[in-house]
Amino acid sequence: MNKGVLSLITCIVFALSLLACGEEEPTIKSSGAELTSISVTPAEASISTGASQQFSATGTYSDGSTQDITASVTWTSSDTSKVNISNAGLATAVAAGTTAIKAMLGGISGTATLTVIVSITTQVYSISGSVTASGSGFAGVMVNLSGSMSATVTTDAGGNFSFTELTNGSYAIAPSKSGYSFNPASASKTVSGANVTDVNFTATQAPSDLAGVNVFWEKISALWATSVPTPATVDSELGPYVADDVLDSGIED
Repeated sequence: MNKGVLSLITCIVFALSLLACGEEEPTIKSSGAELTSISVTPAEASISTGASQQFSATGTYSDGSTQDITASVTWTSSDTSKVNISNAGLATAVAAGTTAIKAMLGGISGTATLTVIVSITTQVYSISGSVTASGSGFAGVMVNLSGSMSATVTTDAGGNFSFTELTNGSYAIAPSKSGYSFNPASASKTVSGANVTDVNFTATQAPSDLAGVNVFWEKISALWATSVPTPATVDSELGPYVADDVLDSGIED
C-alpha cells in the first residue's frame, strides 16, 4: 500500500479517536463502571385519552452510581394503537387500554405500565323555582331537595331558589318555614337532559296557637250558655225552697 495512503488512513483513525474521547458512552462511564439496570418512572400511570405522560429513565451502574439516561435510551410502546411515545419519553394516549412502556440501552431495558381510560364528561343540570306569600317573593324559606342527589338551600330576597350541579334522576322538592304552610307541600320532578324551572310554591301563614285556644273557649262558652237552665221562679206559696233546691242541684252561675 502506498505510504501516503497509509498515513492518511492513520490520521483519519487518529482524528476519529480524538473526537470519541470527548463523549462518554452511556453504557460505560469514564470510571469504567458498566450499566447494569434501567428503571423507568413513573412505574405505573393512568391518563385519559388525548392526555400525555412524561417518562424518565435512570441507569444504575456496577459501581452503585446512578445517572439520568432519559435522552440516551430508546423508547418504545408495546401497543401503538393505544399509546405513542416520543424519543424523549413523552407518551400520548390514543385509545383505552393498558400498554407497556420500555426504555432500552445496550441490551438492558426497563419497563413501566401506562393505563389509558376513556375521558367522560358528565352533564349537569339545575332545578329552580320560587316561593311567594301574598303575591310577593318570600325570603328565608328553607327548600330541601331529595332523591338522586340531596341538598338544602334558602330562598333569596326575591323568594327564588336553585339547585345546581344535578345529574339526571328523580327528585322531590319541599319548602319549610316555621309558622307557614305551603301549596303544594312538595313537588316531584325528573331531570332528563335539561334544566327544570318554575318549581313554584305559595306560602300561607298558619293560625297561631293562641288564636286556636281563643276559638276553643269561644265554642265552649257558647255551648255553656245554651245548656244552663234559667233559674226557676219562686212560688209565693213554696217560698225560697224552690230556689234553694235549684242551687243545691249543683248549677252555679
